[in-house]
Amino acid sequence: MERQVRRFAFEVGTYVQIEERILLITLVNPSHTALTLLDQHDRSVVEYSQEELEALFEEGTLRFVSFVGESLDVRIRPRSSEPLSTMPDKERVRVELRLSVIKAVDSLGLGTHSERIIVTDPATGEKVFTSRIQNAINEACYAAGQKPVTVQTYYNWRKLLSENEDVSALAGNFGNRGRKPYLDPVVEIKVQQALATAVEVSRAQTHLGARGRITPKKIINSLRQELPEEKLPSPSYIHQKIQQLPAYDRAVAQKGARAADNQFRMASRAEKPTACLDSVEYDETRLKLVLVDEEFGIPLGSPYLSWYVDRYSDAPPGFYVGYEPMSDVSTMAALRHACLPKGYMRKHYPDIRGSMCAGIPRSITLDNGLSQHGDTIQSAAKDLSIDIRYAPPYRAWFKGAVEGMHETLNRLLLEDQAGYVLRPQDQPSEYDPTTQACLGVRQFVRILHHWIADRYMQTPTGVFRRSPAEKWAEGISSIPPTFLPSVEEADLVFGILREGTLDHRGVRYENLFYLSDEMVEYRRLHGVSISVDVKVGPHMGRIYWRGPDGAWRSADADLYEYAWGRTLHNHKLVRNRALEVFRSDKLEALLESDRQLKEIARAALPMQLGLKRQKRIARAFGIGTETLLSNHQTDGKLECRNQSPAHFSETAAEDDGCLPRQKLRLTTFDTERRGE
Repeated sequence: MERQVRRFAFEVGTYVQIEERILLITLVNPSHTALTLLDQHDRSVVEYSQEELEALFEEGTLRFVSFVGESLDVRIRPRSSEPLSTMPDKERVRVELRLSVIKAVDSLGLGTHSERIIVTDPATGEKVFTSRIQNAINEACYAAGQKPVTVQTYYNWRKLLSENEDVSALAGNFGNRGRKPYLDPVVEIKVQQALATAVEVSRAQTHLGARGRITPKKIINSLRQELPEEKLPSPSYIHQKIQQLPAYDRAVAQKGARAADNQFRMASRAEKPTACLDSVEYDETRLKLVLVDEEFGIPLGSPYLSWYVDRYSDAPPGFYVGYEPMSDVSTMAALRHACLPKGYMRKHYPDIRGSMCAGIPRSITLDNGLSQHGDTIQSAAKDLSIDIRYAPPYRAWFKGAVEGMHETLNRLLLEDQAGYVLRPQDQPSEYDPTTQACLGVRQFVRILHHWIADRYMQTPTGVFRRSPAEKWAEGISSIPPTFLPSVEEADLVFGILREGTLDHRGVRYENLFYLSDEMVEYRRLHGVSISVDVKVGPHMGRIYWRGPDGAWRSADADLYEYAWGRTLHNHKLVRNRALEVFRSDKLEALLESDRQLKEIARAALPMQLGLKRQKRIARAFGIGTETLLSNHQTDGKLECRNQSPAHFSETAAEDDGCLPRQKLRLTTFDTERRGE
C-alpha cells in the first residue's frame, strides 16, 4: 500500500503560512501572474505573484498548511503521521475503508446529500428508497467488501479526521474490547521477574553448546514454588509474555547467548584504516599440516601458527610457527617478527624476489583469550604506544582480515603440501598424513616466506584488482613504518613479563641467577630483598629486570654457558629432571640432565611414540621460529650475537641458503655425530 502524501498547488482554496501569517488563496488570474490571498487573522487582503510565492517556498519562508472543515477543498487530505504501510494489517484495512467512504461522500455535490433516490439493494436485489449520501456510503463499503455503515457513522469518522488532522486516527482503538483474564498484580510481577531471570541466566552461559531453557512450563513450575497459594497463569499467557520480549532477549532465552549473537550479528563498524599499520589483526591456530623432524624424518605433528595481518593492505607483517602452545610467548614472538625488518631474507633466501612488510602497528585487535589480557602484551603495547582492542569471543567477523587469511593459506598453500590434514569425512582410508609428511620446520618456514613474498603479496585481488604489495606501497607513502632503535630495545620490549626476586645472589628467576654491576648499589638504596619484574627474551642467557624505581636494567645469567640459547620451557624440563634424578640444580646437574634429555629424545624420535609425545619433544627443544629467528636484528639481519661455543658450532653450514641448522636446539646433535 502506497503512503498517503499531501499534494498542494497555488490554487483557490489552498492555505499557506508565510512566517507567522496564515493566508488563504482566494483568487488566481488566468495567467497565474497574480494571486490574491486573505489573511485569516485580520482578514486583510494581500497580493503576490506566483514567482514570489515560489521563491518564498524555496527559501523555507512559505509552507503549505491544511485545515479540515467546510472550507477545505475535497482534494486535500490530511497526512498520516505514520505511513500506512507500517501499520498492522487490520488497522491499515480499517483506515483504507474509512478513507474510501469519506472520499465517496465528498465527491457528491453540495446540497445533494439528503436527496432521496430509488436504488437496487445489492444484498436483496429489491428496489429501496434511500438518500444519496447513504447510497454513496453503501457503494464504497460494498466495493471494499465490508458491511455498509450508517450516515451517523460517516459523520463520526469525519469528525475524527477533522479533530486530529491525521488519517491514522481513523484506525480507532479496539484493544480494550473483549473480556480480559484477571491476574493478581503480584503474580504478574513475579512472571516478569522470572522471565528476566531466565534471560540473564541464558545470557551468562556463553560456553560452547549452551542453550536457552525458557519454556512456559518451567516458568509456571518456578512460580508454583514461590507462590503456592496464588492462582497461576496459564501456559498460553506465559507464551504471550515470552513473545512480547525484545527479539534478541527472546532468542537468548530460547536458543542461548551464542546462537542469539550469531543470529543478530552485524558487520564490524570499526573505523576504516587510512594507512598501513593503522589497524592490525592477530590470530593463532593449529596448522592442518604435519611436519617432521629434519634429523630423523619422524613426524612431529601439526605446529601452531600465530600471525598479524594489516587491515589496510591485507599483508601479514609477521608470524610465528612452532610447537609452543597459544600463549604470550607465541604472541610476542609473532609481534617481534612483525615489527622488525626482514633483511635476512636477502641472505638466507636469495631465490625470493619479493619482500615482506614490517613496522610497529598503531592498533592491534586481539582475541579475548586469557593470555591476550596478560601483563606481557599490556607492557609491550604501552612501550610501543599501541592501542589494544579485543574482539568478543566467538565473533570471527570482528577480525575478518586475519580470519580470511587462514582460509587463503589452506586453499593456496597447505592443501598442496604432503602431510596436509584433511577433514575426517574427506580423508580416504588409505591416506595417513603422518606417513606422507616430509617437510621440516625450517623447510616450511622457507616455503611460507616464499609464498607470502612472491605469491600472496603479488596476486591482485578485489574489485580493483590490486595486490597487497601495491596497497602496502600506497599505504606507507603517507605514513612510513616505524622501527625500534636497537636490538637491545627489541629484546626488552618483546620479552615475556614475569616476576623475580633480587637478593645478594642477584636476580632470581626460575632458580637461575642473573648479575649486573649496579645491583650492589641498588640493594643498598631499596632494600636487602626486593620483588622485581623480569622480562625474558628468546633465550635465558640475558634478562631485563625492573625494581621500584621503574627503570629497566639488563643482567646476564651466572650460568652463562648453560643458559645462553636455551628457551624457557627447555630450562624448566632440564631443571625438573635434574631435581628428580640428581636432587640438585647446580651447573653440573643441569648439564648432565640436558645431555640425558637429548639422548632420550634421540632414542625416542625414531620409535614414533605418537604425535602427542613427538610434539612435546619438539616443544622441549624449541623447534620453531622463536629459535630460528632468535637473532633477528633491528636492521633485518640474522647474526649470532655473543654466541656460546657450547650451543653453536662455528663450522655448521647453512644448508642451501636456509636458516643455519645449528639454530635448532634439537639439531645440535650434528656436531656430536661429526665427532663420532
